[in-house]
Amino acid sequence: MKNRQLLYIGNDKFKIITQDLNQKCNENEVMIKLLYCGICGSDLGYTYVSNHSENNPIVLGHEMVGKIIGIGKNVTDFSIGDYVIANPGDSCGECEYCKSGRVNMCPNTKFTGFPPYDGFFQEYIKYPKKHLYKINVENPLLATLVEPLAVCLHSLELADFKFGMTAYIAGAGGIGASLLYLLKRYGASKVIISEPNEHRRQIAKKLGADLIINPTNKSSDEILNEMKSNGFTEVDRYFEASGSNSSLTYSTHLTKIGGQIIAIGIPKNDIFNISHSEARKKALTIKMERTIKNNIPTAIEILEHDDTLNILISKCISFEDMVNNFSLVRNNEIESSRVIVKI
Repeated sequence: MKNRQLLYIGNDKFKIITQDLNQKCNENEVMIKLLYCGICGSDLGYTYVSNHSENNPIVLGHEMVGKIIGIGKNVTDFSIGDYVIANPGDSCGECEYCKSGRVNMCPNTKFTGFPPYDGFFQEYIKYPKKHLYKINVENPLLATLVEPLAVCLHSLELADFKFGMTAYIAGAGGIGASLLYLLKRYGASKVIISEPNEHRRQIAKKLGADLIINPTNKSSDEILNEMKSNGFTEVDRYFEASGSNSSLTYSTHLTKIGGQIIAIGIPKNDIFNISHSEARKKALTIKMERTIKNNIPTAIEILEHDDTLNILISKCISFEDMVNNFSLVRNNEIESSRVIVKI
């Protein structure tokens, strides 16, 4: 069997190779024909800091859906033909964090799609059964949203979100839009979203945002005045989901006294500026979101019963597109809240 892979070779460049694949599964593995894999902000963030080259390439991608085409001898809970998604993080299960249920903090986690573990931008992969979940959706493409939706569920847990709270989301990409969907689903009284991209603002409107702001060239004072002129005040919870330096800088000004700020986005230069004095005077809590905990089953249940988030996926691209036009992905020039690679 031949396996086609999309390799990241550094400097925003990819190449496609084809190599032989051993079809034999280990006793606790399954062989998966990969169908789709989403492009995550962490994939883009990794390319900023990686030192990869043609001599040291890596297969990125961790938001996958695939179909089982082979099983190991000890695999009884999956069958050939099952659609599956993967938890890309393999925590050790032995450290203090794992034993206390904080598996997302495990310092020994092996994460698929980050060195030294190749990810899912390839046609076939053998994967341990313990990290796989069956999913039954009419459109398998929707299953690529399981992992980002699980990230959002974890973010709501971090925020100690309660029915009736108000929220501000900076960014309406896949994470921001999914957060908007969940906040409305779980009873937020008002959700404000800021997003410079017109297509994504339209998606936010369809998902029920109560106020949509274009933050381009606006100060935090100007944004707050726009909120107040529309009948809104500072919010209970502020979610930074864009990775923009300015949006986290604005967060202390737009969050009410005693509120919380949840940082999810990954900044390009790995530095955020934030007002210490304002955060201190308001007694704000600032939390950093790190991957997911045990949220995948809930995310699957939501997507199996509600296809609303199909609206986030309006564009699939190919391996060849990644090789020839990656700058379009890098610069958010593709009109889709979530860009998916068709494999």
